[in-house]
Amino acid sequence: MSETINWSHHDLDDLEDLYWDEIAPALRRDGCDPHTRPSYKTLADLGYSGISYTLREHHDFTVKEFLTDVVGLDDSTVSSKSPDDYAWQISSTETIDEFEAYLRALDRRRKLADSTLASKRTHLATYAQIYEDLHETSNLLTPLSNPTEQAAETERAYQVVEVLDDKLATDGTKFTYVGTVQGWYDRLDRHGAAAYNPLDGVTTDFGWERAEPDNKALAPSDVRALNNEADTPADRLLLVALAAWGLRSGEVARLHVNQFVGVDSDDPHLEFEERKNGPSTVSLLYGLDAYRERQLELVDDYDEWNGYLFPSTQAETGHIDSDTVRNRFHRLAEQADVRVDGGLPKPHMARRFWYSQYQDALADVLDRLDIIADEQGSSSADVVHQNYLSEEKRREARRPAMKELLADAFGE
Repeated sequence: MSETINWSHHDLDDLEDLYWDEIAPALRRDGCDPHTRPSYKTLADLGYSGISYTLREHHDFTVKEFLTDVVGLDDSTVSSKSPDDYAWQISSTETIDEFEAYLRALDRRRKLADSTLASKRTHLATYAQIYEDLHETSNLLTPLSNPTEQAAETERAYQVVEVLDDKLATDGTKFTYVGTVQGWYDRLDRHGAAAYNPLDGVTTDFGWERAEPDNKALAPSDVRALNNEADTPADRLLLVALAAWGLRSGEVARLHVNQFVGVDSDDPHLEFEERKNGPSTVSLLYGLDAYRERQLELVDDYDEWNGYLFPSTQAETGHIDSDTVRNRFHRLAEQADVRVDGGLPKPHMARRFWYSQYQDALADVLDRLDIIADEQGSSSADVVHQNYLSEEKRREARRPAMKELLADAFGE
């Protein structure tokens, strides 16, 4: 079957499903444990080498990052190399210092995963190396302080992007690389260290397009039917975590009581130590009752509960894996007779339902802000939302609409 897989047509959720549906059985037949991260050589020997190119070019993931961060497989290998040892392979120490300052700021403020920071470090280094090859210097800072240099420096920067455009295989990867460098230039501009961003508007000028996959999602009626069948605290929490909190299967499997912060406050949320795709916190706008009910059940059932919301006494990790989450979700869908395009839905369709509800909630907020925009003379509600409301106020505006949509979908 591996030779018939069109890897580039799959997004990360589809690739996760493909791992469990196609690759995991092949690993078992080969005597390997599919719950432990296989090496790339093992995947290649089984005929699945094509996944590497798609992950790298379309999703900016290595195979290792995908298997550990998305699929949620155990990984006993630990890298001993410190970011401080990174070889930038450029001559300008001033540029390196600013690159490192940018990455430290991202790490401090966004709590990005180590793998994400490593990817961004590669993007910056690649850009600077090409710049030095073309222009015989990697001092990217000096031209930025002089506005009269803007036209010439923009031309130099665009020449670097022309090399990247030829070097990188897909528009998605080009967006990712250039976006990192644009973010670095933007930081210099905000901090008064640059008079302009030479890459401003570059993605439009090069005409790159982002792929728009056909992402199927559960409908509110599907969620309601699933909720009606979720008659145990474990099933209810599993559904809530997928459809009301928008978590991946692996994140659901690893849910731990210590991740729940402020459950009795006005801002209950989940915290993640590392999360490559998505914020490090997730607001819990709906479903805390499911969490509390499951927690009480586990306290009663276990003399020494390990804190995982979906514990396993057989797994070395102490919790179930994402494959078990998929199986339980499929059983729930079977009982509820929920189908998407004639087949049983998959857990990521519940997560996509969350995203669709979020977009509807945001649209509701913008509709209400239209009145303010008219009174203020702003061009649109989106201007008011982005420029005149703090992030905290934006969250406060979205919460009631999102909570109402979720409660309606869950039939409450």
